[in-house]
Amino acid sequence: MQVKSLLQARLVLSLTLTLLVGCGNDSSENADPEISSSSNVELSSGVILNSSSSKITGDSSSSSSSISSSSGIQGSSSSGEVLPQVKWVGNSALVITEIATVNLTWLDDQGEDPGWIEIYNAGSEYANLNGYSLVENLGTPRKWVFGDELIPPKGFRTVFCSNRNLTVAPAGTDTDSTHYRTHTNWKLEKDGGAVYLIDPNWSIRDSVRYPMLPTGTSWGIMNRGTWKYFGTPTPEKKNIESTAFDGIGPTVTFGSTQAAGFYKNPITLEIPTASSGATVRCTFDGSVPTSSTSKMASPYYIDSNTVVRCAAFLAGYLSGSVTTNTFFIGESVSLPVVAISVNPDSMFDSNIGMYEFGAGLGEYCAEPCEAANFWKDEELPAHVEFFENANVGTKKGFEIDAGISIMGAWSRYNLKKSVSISMREQYQDGRLNYKLFPDYPELKKFKGFVLRNNGNRFGFDYFEDAMGSSLLKGTGIDYQKSRQVVVFYNGEYYGIHDMREKLNEHFVETNYGIDANTVDFVTHEGAIVTASGGSTAGYESLLQYAATTDLSIAANYTTIQTMMDVGNFADYMAAEIYYQNTDWPNNNVRAWRKNSPESQWKWVVFDLDHGFGFDWSNACKAEGQLAGCYNYNMFDYIASYASKAQYLGKMFTQLLINKNFQRLFINHSAVMLSYYFEPTRVVAAIEKKASEIPASEVTRDLKKFPSFGGGYGLLRKDYISTSGSHMITFANNRIPVVRDDYREKFDLGDDISVTIGASGNGTVKVDGMTLPTTKFTGEFFSGHPIQLLAVASSSGSFVKWEDGSTENPRLVSPTADVTYTATFK
Repeated sequence: MQVKSLLQARLVLSLTLTLLVGCGNDSSENADPEISSSSNVELSSGVILNSSSSKITGDSSSSSSSISSSSGIQGSSSSGEVLPQVKWVGNSALVITEIATVNLTWLDDQGEDPGWIEIYNAGSEYANLNGYSLVENLGTPRKWVFGDELIPPKGFRTVFCSNRNLTVAPAGTDTDSTHYRTHTNWKLEKDGGAVYLIDPNWSIRDSVRYPMLPTGTSWGIMNRGTWKYFGTPTPEKKNIESTAFDGIGPTVTFGSTQAAGFYKNPITLEIPTASSGATVRCTFDGSVPTSSTSKMASPYYIDSNTVVRCAAFLAGYLSGSVTTNTFFIGESVSLPVVAISVNPDSMFDSNIGMYEFGAGLGEYCAEPCEAANFWKDEELPAHVEFFENANVGTKKGFEIDAGISIMGAWSRYNLKKSVSISMREQYQDGRLNYKLFPDYPELKKFKGFVLRNNGNRFGFDYFEDAMGSSLLKGTGIDYQKSRQVVVFYNGEYYGIHDMREKLNEHFVETNYGIDANTVDFVTHEGAIVTASGGSTAGYESLLQYAATTDLSIAANYTTIQTMMDVGNFADYMAAEIYYQNTDWPNNNVRAWRKNSPESQWKWVVFDLDHGFGFDWSNACKAEGQLAGCYNYNMFDYIASYASKAQYLGKMFTQLLINKNFQRLFINHSAVMLSYYFEPTRVVAAIEKKASEIPASEVTRDLKKFPSFGGGYGLLRKDYISTSGSHMITFANNRIPVVRDDYREKFDLGDDISVTIGASGNGTVKVDGMTLPTTKFTGEFFSGHPIQLLAVASSSGSFVKWEDGSTENPRLVSPTADVTYTATFK
């Protein structure tokens, strides 16, 4: 029986449907469904006609909703108004024919892979979806409504369930060449759910209940009206072009006494189990087991580090999920462990491996050797297990399926590579819920993270970039949190890595709770601005405005303050100047805002490899590359990158024309140099980082990666500093030099000690900056004005300054050591 017959069957039947709510993410396509005239016909709604099990059970906001062809469900709008009743009607030429919740291959116009729903037009004429709604919850029947969307006769159209909320294509869009499709404002549920197609008259024309779907599969209608699993989805094609399966194979279970982790002595792994009738197949090299993988027929003796990956196979069923366990035998590791399982050939084969130079190239390919495999834009599926420590009996902190790719610039040439770990919905959950960084327990949802080889300092130290960034805690400047870990690939040791937050729009979501889909996150290198999320338009407008406008005029400065967080920018510039970062500002600039005109841009400190005295320039080579060069004038350096409107240096020099910004910048710098970069504080941070990496780990890392790589012929042991002594030299000498640079640049007076405090229920800000301590003492510049603002707490009120002044805010210009105290009641 064809679709037409199915629709007729729906008309003559009156049944009560208990409709399930839910939603998932992915996109799919379909085929010409065929329905037989069997007495038990399964509709695309998932309902079995003439069957005792004809109800779809579920809930639409925690309670079941029951409707029939003659009665309906009352819906509501977001404002709470009561909407007309939704009724089941059916009898539509438009039917839902396929759903994919964890999509791998059907990408949208941005190259993303959200879940999708396929709709088929069984009619003989074009069908317009305008006014139809596609929802996951009958409690909100108009949550997402189509704009003009035509489906040709006997044709298909997919809708992405991404939360992007796109109802029509922009005028002039070639939807086929750009792969532009509409996007709902909700996502499909990975654990299964339901979707409803509702016409403009509030009649349900089709509904589908879908189960939990493995990655890269779909749920679609097959011939004779039955719904099946498809190992290869067929978006906008006939489902009969793919192989159908009756279900999903069972999950493999390892013995309860043989968990992944660390063992002193060899173990014998018992055969993992699965449900009756299934065959368990396992690999021991990191690859994913397939139907051709050998059956595990007997216990397996493990006397060295081994990754065991198993899956169950059952005739007529998709293979079950892969269970991965890494067993470490006799290992001695003193840092947290990241165990990565990945196809060994795809990762490490000398010809095709992503980690390698590749066919026809060798280790002596000239740096950066951009023809090498490790420069390719490639991502491999991987499984990641994390252990907080390597003690016997330690359980996994987390494990997740993810993508792995090589990252970095010229540091890719190092023998040890930096890698990016990406959580995508195509692999598993799309996000990792775990407190990756113990010093920041509030951060617990991540879209990915980085395992860094220490970049350009690979041959010189292990922690400068991470340590330098950590000094910013409390400043309000964004930076990547980090911790040192040891990485194993397929059970093989790969050395010390710096686990870091990944910098993109998801960084903002993790740290601020702002939806990543609403964030503009830009990379600014020289005159080029690109966006990993959102748009570059607002940032480029900011650069243009700053470069072409007289910012000494108060009204213009007020305008630019609405475009950027000038306090954040001042602090950011002060930090980079202190670090003496010479791979900036022409490079390594990152900034973000919520993508709305009223939001202000903020900056993120990123990549300090060329800070703390590490520089390839002649100015520092004269003192020895790592001898603690600390006397580079960064104001002159920034000026050399200020010739173009698109340069960050140009914006900085333009802002300094404004006396209010100049005062703010100088005073914010004074606070940061006096507290956050105070020598004893920086030295303590260096020594703490050094102490966190045991000497035994350094020895093993140097043994694994003895040289810089390539044709340098340099051994890391001859250059590496594990104590951070060169950074300590920098920390102990940088402040006087950089303060003299400020003095020369702005014609400032001598250093004076200024104490700023509060008595009672309130605090004091310096030029809008929150001070790091309630009673703050810092080195400022004699005669230079400071704006003080007394800020009362919610339960207090400002009374006066200790010297009797009631002016607030007030501008002071101290010429000698002095104390300013605000009194509150």
